[in-house]
Amino acid sequence: MRVIIATMKKHFFFKQKTWISLASIAIIIILMASIIVNFLAIFRVGNMMSIHYELDIVAIVIMTLVIAFLVCFVFLSGYTFKEDYFALNLGVMVLKFKYDDVLLMRTNSDKSMFILFMETNEEKADVKDEENNLKANILQIFVSKDNVDAFISNIKKHNQMVPVEIITEEKR
Repeated sequence: MRVIIATMKKHFFFKQKTWISLASIAIIIILMASIIVNFLAIFRVGNMMSIHYELDIVAIVIMTLVIAFLVCFVFLSGYTFKEDYFALNLGVMVLKFKYDDVLLMRTNSDKSMFILFMETNEEKADVKDEENNLKANILQIFVSKDNVDAFISNIKKHNQMVPVEIITEEKR
């Protein structure tokens, strides 16, 4: 007998712009072709011959590192939910945000845009309310439309006091 346990989604992929993904795929294909050509030249396959073995090896290592960076940054970036915070993983960079710092979640009715207002003490805050002595930065969340509700429920699970605003567009 199988037991299926339904849990909340803990990781949401960062939704890249289409042109960034396509450009990255094209660059990866070009770099892979260059790596193959350098390997063939090093091992003298066919009429290809490497004059500078060391430079070809260095080029292969650098191209491999660039491919690894592109794969991490473009295809493995996302939001991860932990016990005390949620994190934005962008390649090798990790930005952590406390659940208690979320002041407001706002999305539009078709869920094409989703933003969080995050409390901050910085002088260069995006939003300042002098009356309530409140400063906030705006964090735009790039997830697919299908994942907005799950993202909101993950934050609400850790901070129930956060209001959610759904903005509707008035037709003229």
